[in-house]
Amino acid sequence: MRDLLGQVDFKRAQGLGRDTAVGRRKKKGSRPVDSEDARPGREESRRARREAGSRSAAAAHGLMELPGAAFNGLELEDELRQEVARSRAIVPKGARRREERRLAGILRVRELEQVEAELAKVEGQGRADARLFKYAEGWRERLLDEATAVDEIVPTFIAEVGGCDPSALSRQVQDARRQLGAGRRGASRELFRQVMAALRASERARR
Repeated sequence: MRDLLGQVDFKRAQGLGRDTAVGRRKKKGSRPVDSEDARPGREESRRARREAGSRSAAAAHGLMELPGAAFNGLELEDELRQEVARSRAIVPKGARRREERRLAGILRVRELEQVEAELAKVEGQGRADARLFKYAEGWRERLLDEATAVDEIVPTFIAEVGGCDPSALSRQVQDARRQLGAGRRGASRELFRQVMAALRASERARR
């Protein structure tokens, strides 16, 4: 009888061991119930971080590459302006790249939208200036064209653009034409500046 009871206890122990081992394997290979639901949220968070990193890197590069006059015209918070100015003052390429990355890290957590808005304004102004420059070049060529009389082209310019005294402009055009005939371009450059000033004044008046 004792032998029979011993065999029964041994088999029960074997069965319990197998159940425990299987349980451990199941527990080890199991996954949280909500892992599938959490995955889209994690992907969205990673995309948001990547997008913020790309935006801050682009803004930092824009700040580092701006001409001095354009940078001075930006409306930035004082502390950020000092950080950017310190980075821009560095000349060696390797150190400058490191500063650009450091600046991108700063922008990722502060003032990024303001910086992007300021850079967009500078870019828009640059496009406007390029358009005006091309327009001024065209007008200077027309004013200097010997095939058109001064007293004919100047009134046309005043009617379409305005912004300057007709008598003074006529004298400038005559001087520029004479100098070009002698191989000098000083008066022509001065005429271009006058035309640009008149075009800018006309643009401001239309706003």
